[in-house]
Amino acid sequence: MMALVWTGYVRYLCSIAGLLLLSLSPAGVVALEAPPAGRVPDHSQDLPAWFKPSFLDIPEDVAEAAGQGKRLMLFFHQDGCGACQRFYDENFGDQAIVNTTQRYFDVVAIDINGNRALVDMQGRDSYENQFARRIKGQVTPTVMFLNERAEIILRIPGFIPRERFMQALKYVAEHREQQLGFDEYLERQR
Repeated sequence: MMALVWTGYVRYLCSIAGLLLLSLSPAGVVALEAPPAGRVPDHSQDLPAWFKPSFLDIPEDVAEAAGQGKRLMLFFHQDGCGACQRFYDENFGDQAIVNTTQRYFDVVAIDINGNRALVDMQGRDSYENQFARRIKGQVTPTVMFLNERAEIILRIPGFIPRERFMQALKYVAEHREQQLGFDEYLERQR
């Protein structure tokens, strides 16, 4: 817990130092490395309000979720994605799925075209779009579930029906990946 507080404090100090540097520089201009080109999202598809607001520090998000007895779900999306909208409407529109998700997971949205700064699972600095490419989250929607060590334990590319998504939620929430693979789990559910 102290490490999380310290991390937040360091970020705060860095942001204050950046503002101070900007105000003291000649003509108020400092050359900073620009993030990679990316469009500004139009948010035409609003994410569910109950998704976790995040600074996109994945190890920190994993630790916060674990501290609440939850796991982290990464939801990769992009504006204008019809399959994403279907996922929101059909899966996140189902109250049983919403209740299960909120009880067992923190959900963090990753825009595959976004350029927000991000810290990946290994603690490396990156941006949303680079991270999505690196971990093969470019099909939208893609849902990735992480364990308490920030390792991907289940990846679901594309839209899947409610029933199967609920099975995925239960599989990960119950830590079943420690006993069997997801396909075997699904076979046993029949």
